[in-house]
Amino acid sequence: MLLLLAVSFFIILIANGLFAPVDFRTEQGEELFYCARELTGSYSQAAAAQNEVFDALEAQGISTTEGFGLYLDDPKKAPKAECCFEAGCILKAGTEFTEEVIRTLTVDKGYKLATIESGCRLRADFPFTNQRKMLLYTGIIRGYKALEQEKQDSGFPDGPVIEIYSMGEKGKEIFSICFPLPEGECRAEEAQ
Repeated sequence: MLLLLAVSFFIILIANGLFAPVDFRTEQGEELFYCARELTGSYSQAAAAQNEVFDALEAQGISTTEGFGLYLDDPKKAPKAECCFEAGCILKAGTEFTEEVIRTLTVDKGYKLATIESGCRLRADFPFTNQRKMLLYTGIIRGYKALEQEKQDSGFPDGPVIEIYSMGEKGKEIFSICFPLPEGECRAEEAQ
């Protein structure tokens, strides 16, 4: 019976992609305009902050389908209580705001409206569905481990990491990990 449980658990891990290879590619990332809450502490707060910002944007009539996290500190090197990050939503290019909406979001709600410039990034994508959240968690675990190895192999310094949660049609959700490359480090032959 115990063997059957162990085999079943192993099959579930395989079905959820735990052993699939993680492929980072170099891309010329587009500019990202976002609305986020600035936070300090455990990165586990990010999902709640993303949902909060999503709801606030929706209340202002602004639609978005991409959650966002900008993680500034490595939780392996900095105390969890001191890790700084931003969590919210990416806004569609060309989104315009009235002065009232800007005031509501930035002054009343305390959110940040900002831009991450376009530039060369390492990126890996992991499909997941709301019905199979384990795909998301295995993507996060495997993605960060692979990113650390890629950074070490390439000699890239530590830096912020961007996570993007693209919520498309059912079955089309994508979790992405992006690492902005230092100036002059873009591998042009691999860039898209």
